[in-house]
Amino acid sequence: MKKKVIRKILFRRKEDYKHDVIKFADIELDKSAMAIRRGSKSVRLNNKAFQLMEMLVEHPGAVLSIDQIMERIWGWDSDSEINVVWVNISFLRKKLAELGAHAKIKAVRGVGYSLESTL
Repeated sequence: MKKKVIRKILFRRKEDYKHDVIKFADIELDKSAMAIRRGSKSVRLNNKAFQLMEMLVEHPGAVLSIDQIMERIWGWDSDSEINVVWVNISFLRKKLAELGAHAKIKAVRGVGYSLESTL
């Protein structure tokens, strides 16, 4: 019985697999590939940048405070400084620009960041 189940899982057709993809504006965040995609262009992200992008895409238009970002991604017990958020935001902005995306990360002075669509 177990062999049949294992065989069935191993030989599943490609269309049976569902990728966990979140769409915003003209981009897609592919959770299984840890990548941002626009059309045929794709950019893989490191773990922290991916988590930050995921947080922004899951809350489009909402202003996420730096404290919220630090707590969720790095945790309060982390020795990381606030500049890790700035560095990762800068990295994500460059990747979005490389893709020519209409999604932009906006800074809300003294508060945090939000993901906005320019469409």
